[in-house]
Amino acid sequence: MAEIAAALESRYGRVIADLETGEVPRITVEVWSDEASFLTEMERFFGRRYNATGYVTGPSVLRVLAVSSVVRNATHEMSHAISLHVNPTFGNRPRWLWESVALYENGELVDPRSISYLVQGRFPTLTELDADPNASRQVYEVGYLIAEFVVARAGRDGLLRLIRANGDVTVIGLRDPAAFESEWSSFVRARYFAAAGLTLGEGVP
Repeated sequence: MAEIAAALESRYGRVIADLETGEVPRITVEVWSDEASFLTEMERFFGRRYNATGYVTGPSVLRVLAVSSVVRNATHEMSHAISLHVNPTFGNRPRWLWESVALYENGELVDPRSISYLVQGRFPTLTELDADPNASRQVYEVGYLIAEFVVARAGRDGLLRLIRANGDVTVIGLRDPAAFESEWSSFVRARYFAAAGLTLGEGVP
């Protein structure tokens, strides 16, 4: 519990600064040590169980299961809770951006050179990344890269505009999701593959 509290306190200032929320009301952190009761409460709240070890019930309560990654999971969920102060309707609307923002704010970069489908030149669409969390967890692999692209292209203000617009990519000057996907893949190719002297499809040495 002390580790969770320390991590949340250390990350809090950065997240409220990045998301420009100012101080937010106190966030309650609920930690479960028993998976069965955690899932039972999740089902009571959502009406179903998800393949998840953490979630928020709104901007002021986050819930996590005491797994080995609980500290990281708690700071991830805190980022979700704070993002709801930017846009109260943002929760999973859309899922690809909801998770991307939390992953980016929590520093959860997965090196794209370790992701086989990206190495092969296959970048998921935003629709694919919107999949039900029980059907696909792909967004957790590439979400950081999406938010990183948005910030590189349109600045942190662009990321905030996108949150407020529930993922409407036209607010950052892109005509449609296909244009976003094309520019995002070009960004990742240039930043992570070309910079390392790699061509997609060659594999990673």
